[in-house]
Amino acid sequence: MSFSILAAISSTIFGFIFQGGNSENPIILTLGLMSMGIFHVVALVSLKRLKVKFRDSA
Repeated sequence: MSFSILAAISSTIFGFIFQGGNSENPIILTLGLMSMGIFHVVALVSLKRLKVKFRDSA
């Protein structure tokens, strides 16, 4: 679920960046999509490494 929230936030941020004159600049589009992909990979790796330990209920 956290990964979905991070994806939604990053997509919203890039949506604001790509409005107006920036939407026609291929360099900004390429760097933005690349950094969004890197952000997603880092979030996914971080979440996979996270281990939750539960206490015994007995």
